[in-house]
Amino acid sequence: MFFVYLITEITVLFIAAALVLNFLRVFGIRKNYMVIMMFPLLLFTFGFSLRLSGISEIVDLGFFFTDFTFVFIYIMFTASFMLGQIKYWKKQ
Repeated sequence: MFFVYLITEITVLFIAAALVLNFLRVFGIRKNYMVIMMFPLLLFTFGFSLRLSGISEIVDLGFFFTDFTFVFIYIMFTASFMLGQIKYWKKQ
């Protein structure tokens, strides 16, 4: 049953990644930025798959990966906001 969940989540991951990549291509974003944006999606899917395993230690590792994904996105958002403000105020 775990492998069915895993294959389903991998399929959803690829569909979501394709949609996000197509959306980002519209704005002409370079591929190295796309990799950074796909990393949290991949990590969250991996962590969620581990959470479905039912084995206590692996479930804990899955929670770590999903929580780390949240922290990673938060750090990236904060860093982008701060760098944008620095760039804006240097132009002023």
